[in-house]
Amino acid sequence: MFLGTIDRSSARTFGCIGCEIPVPLGCGLSAKFEARGRFPCQEIRKWSMRIRPPSTPATNACGKFAAAACGKPSLRYSLRTMQDDLPSETESNHRRKLVVALGATMLAAPLPAVAQAPGRVWRVGFLSARAESGPNEEVFRQALRELGHVEGKNIVIEWRFSAGLSARYREMALDLVRQKVDCIVSFGIDTSLAVKLATPTIPIVMVSVSDDPVRRGLVASLARPGGNVTGFVVLGPDLSGKRLQMLREAVPKVTRVAILWDRSSTANVSHVKETEVAARVLGIELQSLDVGAADGLENAFQAAAKGRAQALLVVATGFVNAHQARIADLAVKARLPAMYSNSQFPERGGLMSYAADNVEQFRGAATYVDRILKGAKPADLPVQQPTRFELIVNLDAARKIGLTVPAGVLLQANRVIE
Repeated sequence: MFLGTIDRSSARTFGCIGCEIPVPLGCGLSAKFEARGRFPCQEIRKWSMRIRPPSTPATNACGKFAAAACGKPSLRYSLRTMQDDLPSETESNHRRKLVVALGATMLAAPLPAVAQAPGRVWRVGFLSARAESGPNEEVFRQALRELGHVEGKNIVIEWRFSAGLSARYREMALDLVRQKVDCIVSFGIDTSLAVKLATPTIPIVMVSVSDDPVRRGLVASLARPGGNVTGFVVLGPDLSGKRLQMLREAVPKVTRVAILWDRSSTANVSHVKETEVAARVLGIELQSLDVGAADGLENAFQAAAKGRAQALLVVATGFVNAHQARIADLAVKARLPAMYSNSQFPERGGLMSYAADNVEQFRGAATYVDRILKGAKPADLPVQQPTRFELIVNLDAARKIGLTVPAGVLLQANRVIE
C-alpha cells in the first residue's frame, strides 16, 4: 500500500484530501478526489486528481473513491482557482476524521484474492502411456499435497492410462477435454501431441518428453512457449550416445548391441539415429529390434539371440515403457546386460539406467499445475530442461546374468541397488 500526503509548501505534490492527512493509494484506482483548503502558496484552491491504474480490479470505498492495494499509481492532476467560501473549522475537522477512518478501513481490508474460490474443486487430467499408476504418479500426488491440493478433497485427478496403445491417445485426450478439466498433464511426447491436437485452450503440462518440443510443434520456444503448452523435457535422444558409452564401460568387450524400441512412438526415430552415430564412433555393430506391440517382445529377444547380441539398449517410450518388469525379466533370462533410458527399470529388475531424475520432473509438473490453477498462463512458463541425471545400477540383476560390474562404473553410480 502506497501512502501520499499533500505538502503544504507545494501544490504540485499528491496523495491527500486535506492538510497532511494520509490517503491510501494503490494500483486499481479510478477515482476523483476533491477538497477545499488553504495553502500558503495560493489562496483558495479546489484541486482534483485522476488516478489511472493498470488493469487490476478496484475495491469500492464509500462511493467517492476506489482502491486496491499493490503498487504505485500513475497520477495526473489539475489545479484551478475558484472563488468560494472557506470551510468552517468544524467542517474541516469532520472531513479529516472521515478521511482517516476511510484510510484505516482500506488498510485493514484484505488484498484481492487470486487463489481459488472457497469450496472450489479443481479437475486435472493426467494422460500416460503406462499401464497403471506407479512411482512417478505418486511423486506427483505427494507434490500436489504439499502445495495444498489433496486428491478427493479439493482436487480431482482424472487418470488415463493407455497401456502403451498409441491408438488410444487421441480418444483419451478428447475424453479429458469432455470432462472439462482445468489442466492436463501429459506423460511423454506422443501423449502430449495427442492432447495438443485435442484442445487449443486447456492448459497442458507435458512431462518426461523425450523429443524436441519446438521441432515437434508443441511450443514456439523453450523460453517462451506461447500457446497452451509448457512443461518438462528429458533430453532423451541427446543421451543416447552416453548410454551406449556407459554400457561399453560395464561390458568392455561388447561389439554387438541390440536396441529395443517401439516403432509406433514418434520420438524413437531420433533415439535410434543418435545411437547409430555413437555406435560408429565406438566401433559397435547395432541391431535394431523395432516392435509394434507387446506381443512382439518375445520375438524381439529371440531375434537378438539369433543376431548374437552381447548387450541391449532399451528406449523406454510407448508400450516399451508400459511393460518395464516384463522386459527386464526377458533381458535377465536372455543373460543380456541391458541399459535403459528410464530409471524405473532397475527398480523392476533391470541392470542399469542413465536418465534424467524422474522425481525432479514430476515434482516440477505439480508445481506448474499449482501455478496454472492460481492464474499463471502456460505461455509465460518456460519449458524446463533437466538439471540432474542419475546412473542407477542393480547388482542383483548383474549377479543373475553373471556380470561383474567394473568398479569404475560403480563409482559413477548415483544409486546402487543391492
